[in-house]
Amino acid sequence: MKTLLMATVATLALATSAMASDPLKADRPGLYVGGSFGSTTETSARYDVGANIGYQFGPYLRAQLDYDHVTRAKGNGNLLTGNAIGQYRIPNSDVTPFVKVGMGVGFDKMGAVKTGDVVGVVDAGVGVRIAVSQSVELSVGYTVVQPLNDTNANIKRYQTVIGGVGYRF
Repeated sequence: MKTLLMATVATLALATSAMASDPLKADRPGLYVGGSFGSTTETSARYDVGANIGYQFGPYLRAQLDYDHVTRAKGNGNLLTGNAIGQYRIPNSDVTPFVKVGMGVGFDKMGAVKTGDVVGVVDAGVGVRIAVSQSVELSVGYTVVQPLNDTNANIKRYQTVIGGVGYRF
């Protein structure tokens, strides 16, 4: 899975020189939605599938709400996080590296040992987005999730590598 994600990133990076018709329009403010699929480094996890909705305020800042469902050997779990995203589009290209930080909750088997309990989490990550058109972008990212009170959490710190697609309105 990790080899596939690395190959995808390399292919996208090499193929982006003329993908979007106008890269500056990809920096426009507005609402966007997206989905993602990836793998976690936690030994009991199988995969992570997610959805997001966000708003880009300008060329350098986004706010995003993420929902992730993680399939684990110890029981499926869910994360809901709000993130602030700082980004910078590489001049004369469609490539936009980004960093993100956020907070949220883990619930079901991501929360406390009792099903239905919740635990606070923080997350931080890095990634790159590539504009395919003025409305469609592909992304790949790496995120670390840490429960705030890990003595009560069913999860401990874990990392995830995710690829995604987004649509800008």
